[in-house]
Amino acid sequence: MKERIFGLDLVRDIAIFFVIAGHFFTLYTDFYNSPFCGFSMFIQTFFLPLFYTGVPLFLLLTGYLNKDKTVSWHYCLYIRPKHRLVW
Repeated sequence: MKERIFGLDLVRDIAIFFVIAGHFFTLYTDFYNSPFCGFSMFIQTFFLPLFYTGVPLFLLLTGYLNKDKTVSWHYCLYIRPKHRLVW
């Protein structure tokens, strides 16, 4: 089994937190309808663009972890799921 890299796990944990926080901001706060006044709104405005980097962090991590893979027919055949769900 390969050795785990702590930095990659840390990036994944941060990205998970950022995605959850970004969804919370857009769904459960009245941020976009509130006037910009006060220290609390300044802090929220600082953190919101930071939380929007969660999905790009996942994409960068996926690209980094797949950098050594080569495209072949064998690799392409196993992209699709082995078991199909029947509805």
